[in-house]
Amino acid sequence: MRTALSVFIVLNLLFTVPLFFCGCGGSSKSNYDNTAKGPRVVPVSVISVSSDEVVFSTDKIGVAEVYRQAVLNFTAPGKIETFTAEEEQYLYEGEKVATLDTTQMKAAVEITRIQLKELKKRRLKIQGFLEKGVATELEFDTVDTKYRTMLEKLKIDEDNLTKSVVVAPFSGILLKKMTEKGSFTPPGAPIGVLVDIDKVIVKFDFSDKEIASVKIGSSVELTSDAFPDKVFKGKIDRIVPSVDINSRMTKIKVVAENPLRLLRPGMMVRTDVVTDRFASVVSIPVDCLVYQGKNTFVYVVDKITSMAVRKNIVVERLYGDKALVSKGLSAGETIVLTGQSYLSYSTKVRILE
Repeated sequence: MRTALSVFIVLNLLFTVPLFFCGCGGSSKSNYDNTAKGPRVVPVSVISVSSDEVVFSTDKIGVAEVYRQAVLNFTAPGKIETFTAEEEQYLYEGEKVATLDTTQMKAAVEITRIQLKELKKRRLKIQGFLEKGVATELEFDTVDTKYRTMLEKLKIDEDNLTKSVVVAPFSGILLKKMTEKGSFTPPGAPIGVLVDIDKVIVKFDFSDKEIASVKIGSSVELTSDAFPDKVFKGKIDRIVPSVDINSRMTKIKVVAENPLRLLRPGMMVRTDVVTDRFASVVSIPVDCLVYQGKNTFVYVVDKITSMAVRKNIVVERLYGDKALVSKGLSAGETIVLTGQSYLSYSTKVRILE
């Protein structure tokens, strides 16, 4: 009987003691839940809000075009006597390009002057006869018409003589030579093409959203892969008033300075065009943002009380890893950067250094 009682007591102790120790152990809790010792304190990292200038831009690629060009020609017919310019030669405004043989032109002027002199004498003679009643009005009108016609011919012949020289209408490069010395050229026939690349035109495509921020006269900087260390200054000169029906893009025309003539027609050109600029605005890392439904908020920390309080904000736009805040934050405030997932509406925090 004693043996059975002893076995019962031992077995009872074996099952009772573990349960006793299990009951004395603490329950499993979060590292940040220390309510048994006082208010919950969450370690967080913070940043100070600052107000900065924020510039938005878009990268574009275009092709360099000549600033202006002129097709050179004679307005009078004749044989080309000299063609002093060569292809790729730089010509200054007013510099002689080519001349016509003026032998026949000078002869035509001389003959016309002689004929005009004879008609003038005859006209005066008939006019005297008319005043004496010997000649008729018809006879005077006939000689007067011939005189005036010859006077106009002299003006044309003298004008042709002055047009026997072609000069550069502006400074530029003779891109193409289309005739040679000794060739006959009719009036208006092209003899060469002069291009001005002291400036270049570059056209870029912009979407409807981008074009709203583009302003005529705005300064831009351009680069080319051919000259990676060179920056070319330019300005937006024109916004094409129509939209391309296929691409749905609008073209803008940029005029860039090219004094060393490094940029050539056909070269690829890049630019970073400013589409929006904010002089003084709050910009914070996107990691600070917390979303709840349609609301966006951050946690603002009071360094005196060490309390992090939720504050609703309005985000204007996101760019890269930053958020542009238009309402809700002011420069100088301290906000939580990491540790938000452990915070509630108002929580005591410990700022990590």
